[in-house]
Amino acid sequence: MEAQQSPEQLQAALSNADATLSESLHAASKAAREGPGAAPEWARQLGQQIQGLTDKVQGLTNTVEEQRQEILGLRRELNPYRAAAARSHNARVASEDSQLLALPDAAGNIPAGFPPTRRALYGLGAEEIKVLLLAYGVQPYDHECTSSFSARTADRTGPPSTPVSGPAA
Repeated sequence: MEAQQSPEQLQAALSNADATLSESLHAASKAAREGPGAAPEWARQLGQQIQGLTDKVQGLTNTVEEQRQEILGLRRELNPYRAAAARSHNARVASEDSQLLALPDAAGNIPAGFPPTRRALYGLGAEEIKVLLLAYGVQPYDHECTSSFSARTADRTGPPSTPVSGPAA
């Protein structure tokens, strides 16, 4: 059984190994620069192994990128279903403190500031409502409309009895 080495001995052994490896790599580099006939066999093999590993890493990188693109495509395809599920769930939320499902935008992202509960939804101010509408690609048509929504719902415990709608056609 080998005796345990002291930290100083381990450091010296690591320094020696590092120096040996550095010398070997320097010699391989020099031989490669001098031409294919000058490099020793082990240096050529090392170069081939490194090239093989480089090719494998590139192949894995390509595979990961292809899978990432596929996932993004699937996410885009599922987005309408995610939005429908969120709308359906949120329409049935009974309690002010029940969690809402975040509604994704057309790109599948959840806008910052999406209210987590019905209480938080009814507590949104006019500017917060405008930001959310714009995030969903809806141009707010009337600042008073969003203000009146906040005012009408400030003292309510449930949803407004009449939905906020645009100007009559």
